[in-house]
Amino acid sequence: MNELPRKNWTSKLPEESGFLTMQRFRNTSNICIGESNKLIYSDDNMEKYESSYMKFINVAKAKCPNINFVYKLVGIKSNFNGNFNTEGQNLMENIIKSEIIKFLNENNIKL
Repeated sequence: MNELPRKNWTSKLPEESGFLTMQRFRNTSNICIGESNKLIYSDDNMEKYESSYMKFINVAKAKCPNINFVYKLVGIKSNFNGNFNTEGQNLMENIIKSEIIKFLNENNIKL
């Protein structure tokens, strides 16, 4: 968590970036792959890279079995090109870190 997201992480496999963003799907209890994961926007890539993403999802399921992690994209940001400017990157990093910390604390997960 101390490392900053690597450049162009939205177009990399989780093994390359070191993490996977996930978020709630609409008003359901499903936690799906975040819309910033551009690599799997196409159905072909969704199928092609499923095992790479499932490795991360399965670890999350094992650590938090009461949460319904699903291999599905939440949605697609049509105007997002995968690169943040410095200000946007700093904002996003802070949001991601605070959400991760909040989630870990709420679920009594120690790293």
